Amino acid sequence: MARSAGLTAPLDEDAATLLATAYHELREGVSAEGMRLKKPAAVMSTAEAVSVYYQTLMSAWYYGGPERASHLDERALAENLAGAVAKESREELAAVREYFATIVQKKAEREGGAWERFYEAGKRLK
Repeated sequence: MARSAGLTAPLDEDAATLLATAYHELREGVSAEGMRLKKPAAVMSTAEAVSVYYQTLMSAWYYGGPERASHLDERALAENLAGAVAKESREELAAVREYFATIVQKKAEREGGAWERFYEAGKRLK
């Protein structure tokens, strides 16, 4: 998709892994560590995750240039994830906020890096 739009940025594997993990955990209602969480009613499909990644990539490319698109901003990932859930129902954002406050916080403490930045971004979700 990106190449057909003229974007030559490489895949940000950290961002893709983070987003795939978040979507999987929210869709299943359980974290990789076995912790139960509230599942949003919104569509949490792989296609939706790809759409969120692509939307984040497009924004990075057009507002920051090719160098910004090679490492996607976790804040934009969090906002686009929240937007994908909120388009179904604004009330569903509670599940996303809960996910950040519990699962993402624990991953941030344990793994740091992209998860820590994702957690910090999630604290700003309204």
